[in-house]
Amino acid sequence: MFFANIRQINEPVWWERLMIALNEFVSTHNYLVHIVPYTADIFVFTYPLYLVALYVYGIVHRSLYHKEAWLAIFLAAWVAALINWVIKHFWDKMRPESAIENTDFLILEHLPTNPFPSDHAGVSAAIAMCTLLLARKHRDPLFVYSAVYFWIASITMAVSRVAVAVHWPTDVIVWVWVWIVAWWLVICPSCRQWHKRVIITPLIRLEEWITRRMFP
Repeated sequence: MFFANIRQINEPVWWERLMIALNEFVSTHNYLVHIVPYTADIFVFTYPLYLVALYVYGIVHRSLYHKEAWLAIFLAAWVAALINWVIKHFWDKMRPESAIENTDFLILEHLPTNPFPSDHAGVSAAIAMCTLLLARKHRDPLFVYSAVYFWIASITMAVSRVAVAVHWPTDVIVWVWVWIVAWWLVICPSCRQWHKRVIITPLIRLEEWITRRMFP
């Protein structure tokens, strides 16, 4: 195996107390027990729909700008997931249900994998930040409204995953490196030119070739 877990890390006490407090609050309210598991997962399934819709919008309106934006956001999500995968092979962490008194009752069932860092939070934050930077750069209302939605969804999902004891608070605090990923993909001129030339432009040309064959 190329990577190996080399360090076991623990949650700081104050963050552990926050997770327990959120979990107890949700557990004592029956309606939250039924709602929060959905808000912990459902938003991530809306992202592919949005990105596909944005790319189709670019095809219909012959807008290269929207196509490139879709692929930049998708690339940000992919890079975020890749960074998470690498981090998981250097740091190991126990799932937070170990700190909950009633371990027989979990609000949301999950796989017993390394929770640090949260893939949901990392990918969600990368998409939200990338969309926000595009909105700020181009002043396009489509991206402005989308950025608002993505940030609301990202924060809601992060808090929900902590509340159902799937993640520790520090598992979802990924904003620092997400800023770097989003900046590299959207703002940094030299990096943007590189990934546009090597990744985005070839993919768009492939899509246009397939589209011409399907709809001559």
